[in-house]
Amino acid sequence: MRKILSIILVSLAMLSGLTSCKKYLDVNNDPNNPTQVEAALLLTPILQNYSQSVQVDNRYMGRYVQMWQYGSTSGDQWDQHGYVRNTDRGSAMFRAVYWRGGYNLINMIKDAIANEKWDYAGVGYALKAYGYQTITDIHGEIILNEAFTPGKTSFRYDKQEDVYMAVRRFCDTALMYLNKTDGKVSTQSLGRGDQVYKGDRTKWIKFVYAVLARNYNHLSKKSALYKPDSVIYFADRAFASNADDAMTPSEGASGADASPFGQSRATIASEEAFSAMGQSRYAIALMDSTLFGGVKVTDPRLPLMLYPSTDGVYRGLNPARGVTEITVVAQRVPNMYGLVMGTLPTLTQPGKYLWRNDAPVPMMTYAEMQFIIAEAAFRSNQPQLAYEAYKKGISASLDFVGTIPGYSKTGYTPGSGTSLITAAQKTAYTTNPAIVPASAAELTLSKIMMQKWIALYGWGAHEVWVDMRRNDYDPAIYNGFNVPNPLFTDNNTKVVQRLRPRYNSEYIWNIEALTEIGGMNADFHTLPVWFALP
Repeated sequence: MRKILSIILVSLAMLSGLTSCKKYLDVNNDPNNPTQVEAALLLTPILQNYSQSVQVDNRYMGRYVQMWQYGSTSGDQWDQHGYVRNTDRGSAMFRAVYWRGGYNLINMIKDAIANEKWDYAGVGYALKAYGYQTITDIHGEIILNEAFTPGKTSFRYDKQEDVYMAVRRFCDTALMYLNKTDGKVSTQSLGRGDQVYKGDRTKWIKFVYAVLARNYNHLSKKSALYKPDSVIYFADRAFASNADDAMTPSEGASGADASPFGQSRATIASEEAFSAMGQSRYAIALMDSTLFGGVKVTDPRLPLMLYPSTDGVYRGLNPARGVTEITVVAQRVPNMYGLVMGTLPTLTQPGKYLWRNDAPVPMMTYAEMQFIIAEAAFRSNQPQLAYEAYKKGISASLDFVGTIPGYSKTGYTPGSGTSLITAAQKTAYTTNPAIVPASAAELTLSKIMMQKWIALYGWGAHEVWVDMRRNDYDPAIYNGFNVPNPLFTDNNTKVVQRLRPRYNSEYIWNIEALTEIGGMNADFHTLPVWFALP
C-alpha cells in the first residue's frame, strides 16, 4: 500500500506544478511510453500474479492443513500453526491484490469500459472478485472501501461479511459485461491477453459462477445466511468438465516464467524452498486409503503425486518433527522433488505432477465444484445428488492428475490427452466400497471433505484451509488429522485461523488501522474469521 500511495502522491504533485505549462506536457507526451496501457497488455501479468501468488502463500497454508511439512529441522513455526515474525512470508496474495494487481487492474477495467471492450471489463471484475474472495478467506478483515484512495496514509479494514457481499457485487458486474456482445467484444481481441481461456467468454462466465459457488459455500456455519440451493445453482453453472478448469500456463523457463512449484523456483531462500519440505504423513494416509476404512485400496494418484523413500515405501512427515525423526536413512521422506531433503533439483530432472517448471498453475477446477455440490446437497438432505456429485468429483480428480504431466503451454488442452491412470485402476478405486459406498445413504460428510482434500492437493491448500476452519478442524470429518502438539508459542494453545497481512505495508505504514482489528496482538493469527463463526 505504501508504494501505491507514494506513486499517487508524486503524480499529484507533478500535475499540480505543471498545470500552467502545456508546452512542457506536450514535449513529454512520449508516444513510445504511453501513460495509458491497453487492457490486453495488462491482463496477462495480472493473471500470472494472481494465480502464482496464491501458490506462494500455499507453501505456508499447506503446512497448516498438512499437505506437506518442513523437513530439514524440527520445531517449524508454520508446522505448529504459527508464523515467522517481522517478515512478508504468507502475504504474497495480499501484495498481488493491492500492488501487483492494484492500479493495473483498475486501469485495465477503465480502458476496457472506455473502449467498449466489455469482455475485458468482465474478466477484470471476475479477477477482482477472485482476488478479494481469496485474500479475505486467507486474512479475514481486509481493506476494501478505502483501498486506492488518493491522499490517505492509513487504510481502515472492512469486516469480512462486507467483503463477501462486495465479491457478489463484483461477480454480478462481471456477468453483466461478459454477457454483452456489442461494442468491441471479440474472442481474438480477448485472446491477446487471456492466457487461461484464450478469449472464450463463455468459460469466463463459468469462472465467475465458480467464485460465487465458493463464496456461498463458505457460509455453511451461518444458519441464517447459508443457502445450499444457491451453492448448488452456482456450482452447477460453473465448470462442466475438466476442460473448463481455470489454469494459467507456465513457460517452463527459469525465474518468474516458471511454475512457482517448479525446479528453478526451488532455490527460494531458507524454509520457503520446497527442496526443504516433504509430503505429510496425512497425505500418505489419505492416499493409501487407510483413513477411509473397509478394504484397503491404493489410490492410483499416489505414485503420480507423491514420492517413495529410497527403500520404495511411501512415508510422510509429521508436523514440526523433521526428517530426522526417522533414524534409518533409507526410510526418510524425500523432499517435494523426490530428492534428499534440502537437495536442490536441476532443470534436467523431470518433475512430478505440479512440481515442474512447465506445470500449469490451477486456480479452480471442475472436481472442486463437484465436491462443493456434494457438500451442499449432503447438508440440505439431497443424498442422491450428493452421491452423484461425489462420484463425479473423484472421477474428475483422477483424470486431472492422470493427464496433468502431459501439459505444455502449446501442446495440451486441460481434460484431454492420454491419462497415466488406466481405466482398470480407475474402476478398481471408484468401485471400492471404502471409497464410493454402495448407496447414497452410506455417503458421509467426512468422505466428501477428505476426497476434496485429495483433489486439491498441491494447489488448493488455501481452499482446504477454509474447509477445515469452518469445520473446526474436526477429526470426525478429517479422519486421522491431528492438530500439532505443541502449537506455536504465540498461539496460547489455540489453532491458527488466519494469516497476518503483509508486514512491509501494514506493520510498518498502517499500524493505526491494524490496531483497530487486533492485528498487533501476538495471537492475532488465532482470532477466528467471520465465516468460521456460527
